[in-house]
This record gives sequence, C-alpha cells and structure tokens, in this order.
Amino acid sequence: MECIFCDIGAADGGKFIYRDESVFAILDKFPSSRGHALVITRAHITDMLSATDDLVKSAFTIAREIGNRQKAVLGAETVRITTNIGKAAVQDIFHAHIHVIPFYAKPHSGFVKFQQMKEEEAGELVSLLKIQ
Repeated sequence: MECIFCDIGAADGGKFIYRDESVFAILDKFPSSRGHALVITRAHITDMLSATDDLVKSAFTIAREIGNRQKAVLGAETVRITTNIGKAAVQDIFHAHIHVIPFYAKPHSGFVKFQQMKEEEAGELVSLLKIQ
C-alpha cells in the first residue's frame, strides 16, 4: 500500500515541525494560509474516528501547540483546528490528520491560496513553528 503520509513520516530531514512516536507535524504542501500545518498519525489509520483515545489526545495536543505558535510567532489573529473525515467531508488523503490553519486580520501580501509553497518559505516557517 502506498501512502504519502506514511512515506513522509518514515523519512528523515528538517521538514518536521514536530515528531514523536505517535504523531508528526509538517506544513501543508498546498496551504490555505501562511503557516497551514498538518498533524499526522504515525500509524496508518484512515481517520481520527478510527484512532485510539490516547492518539486523539496526543494529536490534538500538538495541534493546539502549533496553533498557539502560529498566533505568537506568525501573528495569526485566530486558528482553525479541524479534521476531514470521509470523501464527502473533502478528505483526500485517507490517513488520519488534523489541519491547523491560521487566519490573519490582514492577508499576507503575495500569498496565493492552495498554491504549492516555495522551499525557502517552507524552511523559514518550519524553523519558526518548530516544537522541541
């Protein structure tokens, strides 16, 4: 079975905002706003309804930490933490994950919604949002 999130979780490199034995966090490749992040389960499960209580708690705890960093470091006014479950809810990768999407009072100039992020911007955002 091929899964992009399983492949990313198994890889090494500096693209991780957070990583432990149960979840990892990365920037969304096609963000809806500057700093849009994903918290992804290490175990390949279809969605958060299929996750254990401990895994849900771990994933949402990290999502909350990232949301707080988006506000503190990126200047987000507010944050949306959500998970899409099923095709009708627009889940397009069937591996459990949570979106942490910052919203700004003033949109960032030059930011194009859902356009693939440039490598240099991604590197800068990962270093700003990284959780130790």
